[in-house]
Amino acid sequence: MVFIGAEDVERHTGYLELIGALRVAFQKQYNIPKRHHHQYPNPKEGVESTLLLMPAWDNGENLGVKVVNVSPNNSRYGLPTIQGNYLLFDQQTGTPKAIFDAKSLTNKRTAAASALASGFL
Repeated sequence: MVFIGAEDVERHTGYLELIGALRVAFQKQYNIPKRHHHQYPNPKEGVESTLLLMPAWDNGENLGVKVVNVSPNNSRYGLPTIQGNYLLFDQQTGTPKAIFDAKSLTNKRTAAASALASGFL
């Protein structure tokens, strides 16, 4: 299994290529259930935290889930409030293929999807 950190995402995902890949991907059929949203107690902090699970899969090869934790008091510790990873699995065997830094992956995808959408306006 490969870990793909924020630096790797930045270094290996150019916007022009990503926009083109999203153009193709948005025309395909994917299974994207509703996001799971769970509040859980965080007694040491005196607040609730949030666990978000965002699964998706194609029809045959890949299955992925973005797992995100929202910890409201993390700024006290110099940590981001939102932290997470994207886990990619082989759909047939369930074997983990890669773990991606979710923040950098999401930032790149959001910017590229916005650029793609603006081209249709």
